[in-house]
Amino acid sequence: MNKSGFISKLIKDASGPFIYQDGRCVLTYEELRQEISKESKKSNDPSNFKVLSWLPDDNISFLVNYFSLIENGLTPILVDHRRLESSASDYDLQGLAKAKFTGIEGLNSCASVIYTSGSTGRPKGVKLSLGSLLNSARATVNHYQINQQDNWALSLPLFHIGGIMIAWRSLVAGSSLTIVDAGQLENDLLNNSQITICSLVQLQLARLMESEKMIKRMSQLKGVVLGGSKVSSALIQKATSSGINLSNSFGASESCAQFLATPFTRDNKLLSTCGRPMDGNVSIVDSKCVLEGKSIAIGYLNGDDFNQKYITNDLIKLDEYGNYTILGRSDFVFQKAAENINPEIIEEKLSRHFSNAYIAPIKNDKYENLIALTFCDDHSLAQAQSILEDELISFERPHLLYKARDLKELQVGVKIGREKIKLLMNMLFMQFNEDIYISAQGNPHGDIIFISHGFMGNSLELEEVTKHLANDYLLIYIDLPGHGKNQKLRSLDLFKERLITSIVEIDKKTDKKIHFITYSMSGRLFNEILRDKELANTKAIKNFVNESGAPGFTGNQEERQKRLQHDSNLFKDAQAETFFDKWYDQGVFKNIKLSPRTPKMLKQKEFDFVKYVESWSQVSQMLSVANQRDLRDLNELPQGTFYHYLCGELDKKYQTYCDTYIASDHVDFQSYIVENASHNIHFMNEENYLNLLKKIFKS
Repeated sequence: MNKSGFISKLIKDASGPFIYQDGRCVLTYEELRQEISKESKKSNDPSNFKVLSWLPDDNISFLVNYFSLIENGLTPILVDHRRLESSASDYDLQGLAKAKFTGIEGLNSCASVIYTSGSTGRPKGVKLSLGSLLNSARATVNHYQINQQDNWALSLPLFHIGGIMIAWRSLVAGSSLTIVDAGQLENDLLNNSQITICSLVQLQLARLMESEKMIKRMSQLKGVVLGGSKVSSALIQKATSSGINLSNSFGASESCAQFLATPFTRDNKLLSTCGRPMDGNVSIVDSKCVLEGKSIAIGYLNGDDFNQKYITNDLIKLDEYGNYTILGRSDFVFQKAAENINPEIIEEKLSRHFSNAYIAPIKNDKYENLIALTFCDDHSLAQAQSILEDELISFERPHLLYKARDLKELQVGVKIGREKIKLLMNMLFMQFNEDIYISAQGNPHGDIIFISHGFMGNSLELEEVTKHLANDYLLIYIDLPGHGKNQKLRSLDLFKERLITSIVEIDKKTDKKIHFITYSMSGRLFNEILRDKELANTKAIKNFVNESGAPGFTGNQEERQKRLQHDSNLFKDAQAETFFDKWYDQGVFKNIKLSPRTPKMLKQKEFDFVKYVESWSQVSQMLSVANQRDLRDLNELPQGTFYHYLCGELDKKYQTYCDTYIASDHVDFQSYIVENASHNIHFMNEENYLNLLKKIFKS
């Protein structure tokens, strides 16, 4: 029979605030006692467990429900509501009945189930006993000497072991916690003066360290607990030199979060380790970390019990001072920010769409790793991108999507070599960072063609008319800021910086030639980017194909202001059903509505409008031609560039632009007037466009 009263007994002497939010106390210990008492009287589930589904705005009621279930002897099963809706098979909820929960009868009973990604297969349900939860919480409270005056900032989701354990530590200490929004972490920490402790991953700490106000605020805290992934020594040194006390820690869902931790300190050498066990023992077997003690979980759902001994997949070493350092994972799992990314889980999700698809990590200073996906089958990049949007949740989606010609180079014997995939993906990402997504296909050893698009488009609109170049070239499709996969990117300067850095690295480290295929807006933007002083001596740039791109801004100051005003109001009161109908009435698009392909194109544009109009609106003025200078003098481009200007015979405005370009022996210039086309040549006269590309690239 279930016993009850576990939580009320734990907090019987606690008083004062329990939970703060938005600068005020929203739940006291007395109110918690009343709430769990009310809920306990209502709770009567013969299955002895209940699934609790977490939503970001539901933290307080979630915690009340969670502790009420335990108070009444029922086992809570914690899941992420968003993941449950988008990828329900990640949780084996059907298997709960087989687990035969007996209810919470004592310290050895299962008092929570937390789902986590294992090293292989689908996420596993970890059974945590009441004793392991309490022991872990008490170990942390004693380690950091937490008292009733302390307040721990809770920014992690409550289905996550790191989130729910903050609540347990507060109950054990009779202290309080503050619910903060991970997206508003800086404001919440500044506006909640009661916070004395917070838990951060590397990405969060790096962002907060960019603000002098936050550095001062964090230096006032009792300490900052670091976890989730390895934190760079440079970032630790920056924080400690600013007066911030840190604690580096290590743990897992199977150990109720923290198992190893340093004290709060500014000793950089100590912080390069994960300290010592707060309770229990650590041993090393075949270089792997083995955790033993009362904080270890019971075991996995429908699996063998751990018997208070958990063998991790982490490589570890012990130093002469008795501190442990985590060296890395021994399997394929890698970390992106605080999330464990298991390639096999993502690949399994995609297996019904792709015959060959492989996930690999891309090294990244801020997130530790980004995700790359390479595939080899009949899907186009655009089709693959659509599948990824439908099948994967946000943190699983790749920054690099690569369509391979074949997988021969990636084989080790009869198997695909993951290390080979990782090396190739890191090479293909070409110095881009976490702010930029790219898609690629073709020959990884060939010369490189960067391909981009016009306003309110995306780079993969040019995939069909450029894919024939993939046998000989590596094609890199890149969306402009505010567009396509880069719709969240709001900085043209950052976009320019990353593209320039990529070009410089290619020029320095390889003998590859670099080419560009651009259309309209990307034509004029890239035309300006290539004039940057960092590229002045670049030898790699060869062909620049500009389809219908303006030569920068050539008007006077009054005209410039009018254009900026026009671009800033472009989407004001605009409706998807009518916007593009009017847009393609402009003279530069003459006869485009006569194309039999136009109705389908307009339908897609209307769909894109709903999805992207906010980001288009936010970048329209930033990307305006009125923010550019006069770019007619092509001699400002790197020496040896061959500039190919494509213009439709029906587009009289851009024919005029074509005649104004200035070139000499420094830069070759060739213009092409394409019949039966206006501004959008690759759409209106695909055959002639393809023939011109074949001529230019001799394919």
